[in-house]
Amino acid sequence: MFGLGNARLALDDFEGAAHSYEELPAIDPTLAVARNNLAMALAHQQRFDAALKEIERALELANDAGVEAVLLETRNEILTMAD
Repeated sequence: MFGLGNARLALDDFEGAAHSYEELPAIDPTLAVARNNLAMALAHQQRFDAALKEIERALELANDAGVEAVLLETRNEILTMAD
């Protein structure tokens, strides 16, 4: 599902990407990177509240400074898109 979501995101199929990523927490709820990508897919659909909720959850799950830095960049990008 993660690979499919990434492929759909790369093709600007944001709805399809979000659908793929939404299924991942049921498989592994600790996948911060999947939640990051879901947040971006939601933001591209102008679902900013849902996107920010996902990125905040991803930040809670982040167990690596490098991953946390990427998540913070994503959050800033979503906030910029929402303005």
